[in-house]
Amino acid sequence: MKRLLDRTIEPFRELYDEFYENATRAGYPSIGWMGIPNLGKGHIVQADFSNMISPELFDEFCLPLIRREIEPMDRVIFHLDGKGVARHLDRLLEIEKIDAIQWVQGVGDDEPLQQWVPLIRRIQDAGKSVVLDFKASELEGLIDELRPEGLFLCISCDASSHSDILKRVGRWRR
Repeated sequence: MKRLLDRTIEPFRELYDEFYENATRAGYPSIGWMGIPNLGKGHIVQADFSNMISPELFDEFCLPLIRREIEPMDRVIFHLDGKGVARHLDRLLEIEKIDAIQWVQGVGDDEPLQQWVPLIRRIQDAGKSVVLDFKASELEGLIDELRPEGLFLCISCDASSHSDILKRVGRWRR
């Protein structure tokens, strides 16, 4: 398995570099699937499979690959997809090259987002930025509990709510 995983790194880098060079030559920033522009080599890395493995297997199989994948990048967001992957958060926070964590809480019992405020604070306290996707109705709870610095908010709402949301976010101070 490790040999197969190792074989993915060079083709990924070659493909990434080709797209990056084409974009920069045309004057465009690098943009990953989240749509967040970056003037350098920006990348969103994930290990969703890790929700099914132990911390020991994560350390053995995922961490080395993550480190190799992000090594040439200028800015890195880790897509932390749910509580199963969150069990590996402390190990991810140790990786200096990871600039931000996108927290995806899931649905059903994993909603509302407010129940994950302690996890989000851990990310902030580690000096990482946080990308959050949530409903407009959850904004007040976050304003009361989180520091605004380093937050990238993706708020689900209809167009008629934009002005109100911008005013609420504009008053966010800690």
